[in-house]
Amino acid sequence: MLVLTRKKNQRVFIYDGDKLLVEVTVAAVHDGRVRLGFTAPKEITVDREEVFESKRADANVMKRAMARRVVTKKEGMSPREGAKFQKSAEDLRHKHR
Repeated sequence: MLVLTRKKNQRVFIYDGDKLLVEVTVAAVHDGRVRLGFTAPKEITVDREEVFESKRADANVMKRAMARRVVTKKEGMSPREGAKFQKSAEDLRHKHR
């Protein structure tokens, strides 16, 4: 992890080669809290940690649901049977870690 010290209105740049990806500006420092401003292309998502974790959890739920749907269609199982099969597969994966 890179740790930097910056003052109000100072900036940090995140880039790849000569392509600027994200500009981070210290907007304010008050009572031990830092306000940061981010300038990035719309293709780059910038989120707070809790938003990022929530999106990642939602994506994992969707992946499991899609995998269950694929298994049930492929094996000719009912959705309930597919859910049981998926849970058994997940339990086995966790056991062998």
